[in-house]
Amino acid sequence: MEIKHKMEAIRVNAKYIEQFPNRTVKVIGKLENFDASSKTGVLQSNGVVNLKFPANTPSYTKGKWYEFVATVDGTDSSLKVIEGVDMGDELNEQAVNKMVDLCHKFPELFYDKSVSA
Repeated sequence: MEIKHKMEAIRVNAKYIEQFPNRTVKVIGKLENFDASSKTGVLQSNGVVNLKFPANTPSYTKGKWYEFVATVDGTDSSLKVIEGVDMGDELNEQAVNKMVDLCHKFPELFYDKSVSA
């Protein structure tokens, strides 16, 4: 993935995902489930977010916080993961959700709406 696409990705959580079908997004959440055999997972990010991982995906650890760059599946609003970053065992969920809300309240400060919307 080109760095440009990562920079243009809008931050979302479960509340906003459906607004961005077929777009690249960034989501931070706690991994509730990861099934290596089916390459699927469930992320808690102000609600449930279903994840689909590529065949060559590394193993992810249940209970850890991750930021995923992904494409929103236009048919079921699940996220097709492009890459993930381990953010550790603890994160302030309230602060993360506030940051996401601010990205949508003041989009001109955080992303180019012509690219992401």
